[in-house]
Amino acid sequence: MGTAILGSMKHTTYRFWILVCIVSGLFVAWLNVVFGRYGFDGYDSSPMIDAGWRVYSGQVPGRDFLVTFPPSLYLPTALLFRVFGVGWHSLVLGASIFYGLMTLLGIRLSSLVRKTHGDDAAIWTVLAFTAGQAILLLPGNTLWHATMAMDFAMYGLYAVYVLCAGGGRWLRGEAAAHLTIAIAALLLSKPNIAYPAILLCLLVAFRGGVGKRLVGVIATAGLALACLTLASVHVSFVSMLGTYAGLTGRLMPKAFLAGIFYDKNTSFALANLLVYLLIAPLMVAILFYAWRRWRSIWGSPVLLLGFGAIGIALIGMGTNFQFKLSDTPLLLLGVAMVVTEVRGAEGITRHRLLTVACGLYLLSVYFGGIRLAVQVTGGWAAEGCYKIWFDDPFLGRMKGCSIIPETLAEVDSARGANPQARVFFGPGMEFLYAGRRIQSPLHMPNWWHPGSSYPISKSGQMAEEWKKNHFDVLILAPMEDRAQIPPGILKTIDEEYVRVGQTSLTHVYARRDTGK
Repeated sequence: MGTAILGSMKHTTYRFWILVCIVSGLFVAWLNVVFGRYGFDGYDSSPMIDAGWRVYSGQVPGRDFLVTFPPSLYLPTALLFRVFGVGWHSLVLGASIFYGLMTLLGIRLSSLVRKTHGDDAAIWTVLAFTAGQAILLLPGNTLWHATMAMDFAMYGLYAVYVLCAGGGRWLRGEAAAHLTIAIAALLLSKPNIAYPAILLCLLVAFRGGVGKRLVGVIATAGLALACLTLASVHVSFVSMLGTYAGLTGRLMPKAFLAGIFYDKNTSFALANLLVYLLIAPLMVAILFYAWRRWRSIWGSPVLLLGFGAIGIALIGMGTNFQFKLSDTPLLLLGVAMVVTEVRGAEGITRHRLLTVACGLYLLSVYFGGIRLAVQVTGGWAAEGCYKIWFDDPFLGRMKGCSIIPETLAEVDSARGANPQARVFFGPGMEFLYAGRRIQSPLHMPNWWHPGSSYPISKSGQMAEEWKKNHFDVLILAPMEDRAQIPPGILKTIDEEYVRVGQTSLTHVYARRDTGK
């Protein structure tokens, strides 16, 4: 069966497979909007939402608040709020549009690949690129910094794939323009994937005969474009890099075992193990070839690019604390480049590539449909919970666990007596600043995780800044979530605030009556 499919792909027109990619892109975009109506958890979504809300409200990253998310996340989030309105479904729709546009860019690049590498290479690489869009979008349902970095890396490497093959002046010029845009986007993206991808793009472009001058122009223009983008929100490139200083533990490859030995969660672990089982045969075949022919890799720009892409995907698997499924798209594209270059391996490796790509694509649909991402990150989407339809000013019309509207009702009740009070929302609830159109507090992180959202060395400074905000009301999730908050803040809460009301899903605190 697999051999028959491979044979038919060779004899089917390129246009047919482009039509398949377009239909897939439309289907995935629609499906994502549907999935976005079922379930929500604020734990992972809150930081992204609040960072975008702060920029939308006029706060300057690094000056008015501490943010360790890259600009490629908070700038599009703010833009989506501005274009579609401040709401969850604006972000879901925006994510569908973003990955739809990336699909179109991949299709455009494949038309250039067709001219430089032939139909066979164009078909395999564009199918891998298109499958990657579904894999990146559907499980998470919205924009996320790690998946966006992966997508921009795919875009950049695909442009280099075209550029190194020669071609006419206009073709090379367009490929160079795509690479420039990709480098600009990567400079503003999560560094663990983005910066190795930039180095790989420039190295392969140089090795592929592009020339020092053009490579220098592309790198300089990409940096200039990134700086101009940051200037739109009054941020410099140097200050952006400074936000990553002092963070700890994010470059250790322990995320390979996420869900298993770290952040233990049965569903998370099983999902990751399933991905490992799917890609194992493909990885064995590719690595076996690399072991036997490692000398030929350095001499071939395409092989260097393909194996480099696989290596960067593995970096993502080791350092991104998310589903390993979301780290596979770059691996698929890298393998597609390798198997179209190495003719002697096409009998077995292409069959495995097709099988793995289809399996990962279907997994992305399944994970998105059961909303697995929100199930494993918090308590608002527990499997088997009682689900109801509800309406919320921010979440819109949604079906989810009854705990969501019940918690939001407690929040609104706590604010009802004094809607003008200065409110602090605890970990996992930061999205409610945007959700209730409240100004986010100044000079603090937009989420709480020592070593990730702020340097541990700044814990004392964060506690002082927290006190300066003079909050009237504190609304916190259950006690166990307080472990992320600096001890100095917890001490201030114990000394200056008292719990009020009998709420069970939130802990509400008000200032003690000092008599002053």
